[in-house]
Amino acid sequence: MAVNLTTLDLLTVAVYIAIVLYIGYSAHRKQSTEDFLIAGRKLKTIDNAATIIASKIGAAVVLTFVALYYLYGISAMWIFVGVSAGYIVFIPFAMRLRKVSTSQEFYTYSDYFFHRHGKTVGYATALAILAVTLFVLLIQLIGGAKILARLSGFSYAVSLTAILITVSVYI
Repeated sequence: MAVNLTTLDLLTVAVYIAIVLYIGYSAHRKQSTEDFLIAGRKLKTIDNAATIIASKIGAAVVLTFVALYYLYGISAMWIFVGVSAGYIVFIPFAMRLRKVSTSQEFYTYSDYFFHRHGKTVGYATALAILAVTLFVLLIQLIGGAKILARLSGFSYAVSLTAILITVSVYI
């Protein structure tokens, strides 16, 4: 059952999209590539941790965890324990990585692996990160389009197209 949106609702969504696009455009004009990719290497530890957490939370996580809860019940909550433990174990590596990446001016994890382990490992990590990123993006697009279609009454194709255009223009 689709929710019928009023003209005011659609106008609110249109204004929101316009604001997002304006922020993307104005930020683009003021930032260098290094500012965009790695915040100009100026983030403190708490800011960096918040950025990493914010980049992990999205439709992909919500949809995946909802599916896990549906399939496995409350025992799926253990995934949070595993993810949290993984981040805690990662802290010493992240601290070393920050020191090396600042002196070597790395932009990505793959840059580190190219430097430390050579081309084969560097390309393998780049490919793995690309695959994960593409799958997460796909889940985000599917989830966003389904939500927009459900709330707006637009078809899934129209909703997906609207999201793709907005994201493409923003980028």
